[in-house]
Amino acid sequence: WVGRLIESKDPVTAVRAFGLVADRLPAARLHLLATDRTEEPAVCAAIAALGEHAPQVQLHDPVDRAAMTGWYQAADVVLSTSRREGSGYAVIEAMTEGCVPVVTGLPSHRSIVGDVLPTFAPGDAAGAAELVVRAVRVDRDTIRRDAAERLSWAVVVAQLVAVYGQVLRPMET
Repeated sequence: WVGRLIESKDPVTAVRAFGLVADRLPAARLHLLATDRTEEPAVCAAIAALGEHAPQVQLHDPVDRAAMTGWYQAADVVLSTSRREGSGYAVIEAMTEGCVPVVTGLPSHRSIVGDVLPTFAPGDAAGAAELVVRAVRVDRDTIRRDAAERLSWAVVVAQLVAVYGQVLRPMET
């Protein structure tokens, strides 16, 4: 999980979802790589509420951008519990490294993940947990290929050029 510990990113739902996953996937670990610690007390309380599974959740200080590739390569799943999202760069970056996306059904997230996996409703820890369990069985190379085909800079630039072309065409007449 990568983001700011703020209400709109909903890190507490990530922790609650992990609690529902922990018995089913005993080797699972949740790493929260977080900036802006506004919701840290609520996140720490949610972690403590996990009881015996609390040590499986680690709250990390911000990670240097260059180090993020290593985190994504080591992770199986990228979890985003955002209630609002303008873009979703962390999900895109994680997918390019083969992380399976488990994300809320926001329009930006749906456009990023395409048909790779279903999404879950914001705040739905049980839905997120079910998708995490499914996600660990998805082949990382499938995710990398999907990201290369749909999310690479070359693809995004071609899409933007096409959209700009459509917008400019009516002005030319």
